[in-house]
Amino acid sequence: MPPSVDLGPDDAKPLNGSRFPKPFLSIADPPYPGDSLSDRIRRHWDTQAQKYREQPQATFNDISLKSREARLLCRKVAPNDVVLDAGCGNGHTALELATGKKARVIGLDRSKPMVEMAQRQAAARKSATFPHSLFANGDIQNIPFPSGAFDKVICVRVLINLPEWGQVLSALREFHRVLKTGGALILMEASLSGWIKLNEWRSEFGLPPIPQPWYNRY
Repeated sequence: MPPSVDLGPDDAKPLNGSRFPKPFLSIADPPYPGDSLSDRIRRHWDTQAQKYREQPQATFNDISLKSREARLLCRKVAPNDVVLDAGCGNGHTALELATGKKARVIGLDRSKPMVEMAQRQAAARKSATFPHSLFANGDIQNIPFPSGAFDKVICVRVLINLPEWGQVLSALREFHRVLKTGGALILMEASLSGWIKLNEWRSEFGLPPIPQPWYNRY
């Protein structure tokens, strides 16, 4: 396992929303009243899986960007690496890595319907030359794998779905725990400042702002 890293509650705190224009900061009330916010977010992704099934739009609707991200990740992964895709969704990225780099990729996601779609995709693509993927239902704050199990941990737009900063720290500690010594954590995350900058650019071209999704907690 890599050297210990002490992440305290005040380390790298998220951006303070008061720094940004208030018209950009309105968030719709989440659906599924009565559930905790964490469970509401999980149910959102359950619904996405049931709606889009094996399609890449299940987790992100910009297919072109998603494809470019997968190609970039492939350059960061070596053949025969053991990789954890933390928050794998319906398996689109994990299967690209397993196919393109022959890495052994294990996908973990809290949404059971997402994992079912990932397993279905993997089964459809299984062959003698594609034995390299496994998908499991689980929580990135309590990863059900031993310490030092992975050469790489990748996490793509997942931490922004954790409502509390303490949950983000728990996930980061788990990523650190399951990495081998010399392993690498590869994060691709959206940010509040990036979302605001995108809307500023859109306004310059007379385009309406993109609302902040209620399940993205930044």
